[in-house]
Formats: sequence, C-alpha cells, structure tokens
Amino acid sequence: MDLKEFHYELPESLIAAYPSRDREASRLLVVRRANGELVHSVFSDVGNFLDWGDLLVLNDTKVFPARLRGVKESGGKADVLLVEHFPGTRSLWIAMIEAAKKPQVGSRIFFGEDLVAEVIGDMRQGRFGLEFHHA
Repeated sequence: MDLKEFHYELPESLIAAYPSRDREASRLLVVRRANGELVHSVFSDVGNFLDWGDLLVLNDTKVFPARLRGVKESGGKADVLLVEHFPGTRSLWIAMIEAAKKPQVGSRIFFGEDLVAEVIGDMRQGRFGLEFHHA
C-alpha cells in the first residue's frame, strides 16, 4: 500500500463544521466492494447495505479539548497538547509541549490562576511527563 493513495484535495465546503441535528439524515457513502461503485445515501438506510454475517463497528469515542496555552515560570509561552493520560491517576499526562525553549524537568507551567503543571520528565522529541495541580 502506498501512502500517496490517501492524499487528495478536499474542499473546505465539504467538511462539516458541526454534526447534523438529525443524525439519521447524516450523509453516508457506501463502496460496493464487488464492483467499486460509490453509492450516496443517508445513515438511516445503513441497514439496506448490510448482509447476513456482516459486522458493523461503531466508534463512540469522544474528543476533549486537549490543547492548553500556558506560561512557563520564565515567562515564556507554552502550548501543551495532552496526548495520553496515565490510567489510575487523576493528574499525570504525557504531553507535547511547544515553546521557544523546552521546559526543564522540575519547572512549572501555569494555566490561569487555578491550574499548574509540573514537568516531571523529558521523554524526548517534544514529549514530556506532566503532573497537574489545582490551586
């Protein structure tokens, strides 16, 4: 498989900014595997395209606001992207941090008055371990 096969131009006008209020009326594109035919339909008709023994996989993941803008102790700006939460903890995260100078282990990043993150590890390539504290 060549990754170039996945590159195509997609006009902004075709990208939904918000989900449809009537989810059943959401657009559905079906590819008929037998002949490659593309069928434009709506989600409420999805059952018409399933055969006995087919498996329908639903994605119920949710997106959370993972980008935080903070200020380092030095006064420099830091953009933090939360990547992975440590299971079983409330406050430990792996994060990518973009800043003019990389934060030092043991330093802090402030997000408003009530939230601060301590840099607890440098995992290289812009990834850091953070422990969040609520003031």
